[in-house]
Amino acid sequence: MANGKDFSFLLFSDLHNHKYMNFDLTQARNRLIGFLSKKDFPCDYIFIAGDIANQCDYTGARDYIARLHGAVGKLPEDGKQRVFWAVGNHDIKRGRKLRERIIHGIRNSTSLNPHEDFEQAMNDDDTREIITQKGMSEYLEAYRDVCGFEFPQNEIQDAHRFFDLEELNLFVLNTCLTSCDNDDSYKLLFLESRLESLFGKARPGIPTIVLGHHGREFLHPEEQGRLHGLFENRIDMYLCGHTHRAGYSSFEMYPHKIHQITCGGGMIDGYSKLVFMHGVHDRQAKHLTITPYSYAENGSQNWGEDFRLHTMLSEDHHTYRFTRLGTDVEDITSKPKGMVENTLFDQSNKYYNEQTNLGGRFAYVKHDDTLPELKSKQKKVVCRERHDKAKTKAERILARKMYPQL
Repeated sequence: MANGKDFSFLLFSDLHNHKYMNFDLTQARNRLIGFLSKKDFPCDYIFIAGDIANQCDYTGARDYIARLHGAVGKLPEDGKQRVFWAVGNHDIKRGRKLRERIIHGIRNSTSLNPHEDFEQAMNDDDTREIITQKGMSEYLEAYRDVCGFEFPQNEIQDAHRFFDLEELNLFVLNTCLTSCDNDDSYKLLFLESRLESLFGKARPGIPTIVLGHHGREFLHPEEQGRLHGLFENRIDMYLCGHTHRAGYSSFEMYPHKIHQITCGGGMIDGYSKLVFMHGVHDRQAKHLTITPYSYAENGSQNWGEDFRLHTMLSEDHHTYRFTRLGTDVEDITSKPKGMVENTLFDQSNKYYNEQTNLGGRFAYVKHDDTLPELKSKQKKVVCRERHDKAKTKAERILARKMYPQL
């Protein structure tokens, strides 16, 4: 069905349920249940961007998610199966020696390409089982209870999921495949070749949303570029968490923009911001409106719409256009060749410079600290090669995006 149907969802992240919650946090969570019941949000789906548990302690987690589910009165009858949960780094158990040894071996590899080491590890059946099935066993068990779905045995090691929903394509990514300690940031690798075929299952002409735990800024710099390539012209929005604070960023891919929405956390610790979000998709307008709600822990101690966060989620008053589903392409076949070449040169330079910033597709070009200990002269040679290849790739991407009729 072209452009799909209207749909709505609630987004939660980093709830960190655990057995020793203090009075303030217990009160905030109880009031969230009351607020959801009172507001009676239109809701087709509940998305959870990871970390239901705290340090893999699921005490109270299943019961609290059940209470959240019960408070959302307008969830359809098959409601439990409309809850989707991406694994977070606290949802898996640390201290598994063999798994940690494998991951540290990938991170500390002397190879110029740790991603290749990761893919080789994932292509070994025994290693893959250690990283996925054995490494994620508590999450897989809890997923059955929370989401009403038990993964078939032959799918447990697939790591990433595709759900062909009536109104949208939903992908749930496992960004925690190489997560094992407090030193994860900028070292995470999870993209593998089988994701290409998985993303190929998406139905055309309808919104495509990806749910994961880590925002792209937490990935290995070169993995950030690969994520751009995977998402390019395929998805419209990436929903994530991990930071414990709400935020917005975008994947700038001419002429389409992919929106990254980061949900807040569920803790009271002086840093986290207790936030959840309500999203509503408008099929005709091809956009999705997201409204953030937060808990005023230092004020009224109640939940309510957060107008300050509206300014942080700064895409046209929290309305995010899905340009991939409807963007006119400029007809340049009648323009002089020199004009086309000059326009492409200027736009590709601008695109390349933007994408070499942290979180960009070519961020790795500036990150020579990701190289092993090479002599300064060798580093310069490698960085120059990276720069030249990335610049050529940027020009090719822009040419394909700007002028597909050529």
